[in-house]
Amino acid sequence: MSGLVLAAVALGVAGVALGHYATTVRDVRVAKRPRVHQSAIVAAALLALGALFSGAGLLGGAVAVLVLMVAAVFLFLTTQSALPAGRIAVAVGGPALEFTASDSDGRTFMLSSLRGQRILLKFFRGHW
Repeated sequence: MSGLVLAAVALGVAGVALGHYATTVRDVRVAKRPRVHQSAIVAAALLALGALFSGAGLLGGAVAVLVLMVAAVFLFLTTQSALPAGRIAVAVGGPALEFTASDSDGRTFMLSSLRGQRILLKFFRGHW
C-alpha cells in the first residue's frame, strides 16, 4: 500500500508544480530558468521511482510511470528552451535598431526613414 501512496503523492506534487507553472505562463511571468518548478518535478519523479521500487501494484505503477513520463517531458522542454543569458538589445517602447530590408515590390526600405513617427513593427516569417 505504501507504493500506491507514494505514487499518489508524486502525482500531487507534479500536479501542483505543473499547475503553478501553467499559471505563470498564462500570466506571462515565466522565469528565465524555472528552477523551483524543475526541482518540484524532480522530487515528484523521485517519489514515483520510490513507488515503483516499493511495489506500488498495477494502479500505483501506472500512476508512477505517468508521473515519470510527464516529468521527463517537462524537464526536457524547460532545459532546452531557456532564454539566452545576456542583455536585452531593445526594450519595449525603446528605439528599434536600424535595419534595411526589401519591401514587397523589391525597393529598399530603411527603418531610419520612419524616425520620429510612432510605428508598429510586425515581422512575418512565412513559409510557402
